Amino acid sequence: MPNFLKNKLGKIKNAGGDSSGNKFPGDFGEILQMVKAYFLQETLAPLRKVKHKIIQTVLAILFLGIGFFLLLLAILRVLQSETGALFGGNESFAPYLITFFAGLALAGSLAWYVLQNLRGKN
Repeated sequence: MPNFLKNKLGKIKNAGGDSSGNKFPGDFGEILQMVKAYFLQETLAPLRKVKHKIIQTVLAILFLGIGFFLLLLAILRVLQSETGALFGGNESFAPYLITFFAGLALAGSLAWYVLQNLRGKN
């Protein structure tokens, strides 16, 4: 139990009531404050600690996504411009198909890598 909770509970136990023993409204306010403080300590404090890691992860995903998109676009442009008449006429869909499968291979290899690392950490 955190120290601030022990202090609050000690104050509540030591606080004397009136002769009728009706001290509930004051205690309820203290308990509500204690619950709020505990909630903030147990939820927001850990999030503040991992804030930089979350930001790094989001930025890495963003930049990797942009990089992979540009890589696939470069593959498509090379296939369209450097192959000459190989993919002309009825085969004009082939560079798009090759690029599509390259994207699937890239996504599959990335997923495999992530899954292997997750299995290794567990």
